[in-house]
Amino acid sequence: MSVKSKPSWNRVIDIRDAAKTADKMGLDGVVRSQESENELNALVASVFTTPAGESLMDYLKSITLNNVTGPGIDDMALRHLEGQRFLVGILARRMEKGKEQR
Repeated sequence: MSVKSKPSWNRVIDIRDAAKTADKMGLDGVVRSQESENELNALVASVFTTPAGESLMDYLKSITLNNVTGPGIDDMALRHLEGQRFLVGILARRMEKGKEQR
């Protein structure tokens, strides 16, 4: 599936307005239309399902999700790592949703 229209996922909508429309909270906590969510999922899937994209995702997982820290990690370093893990998790979930949409 190719993304034909210009992406509109950078448009943030007030939660109260979202309740009045077909918009909903996305995986990343931003409210978008279902069409924008689908476009974004398709875009991520198109990038990360190529051989190069799969290698890139493996690398990102190796430095985030598969990175085990010891008890000596300080609070700020742990918060930083958890933020990285969150972002990689969003990409992985969007990739799966994009593959399901095909």
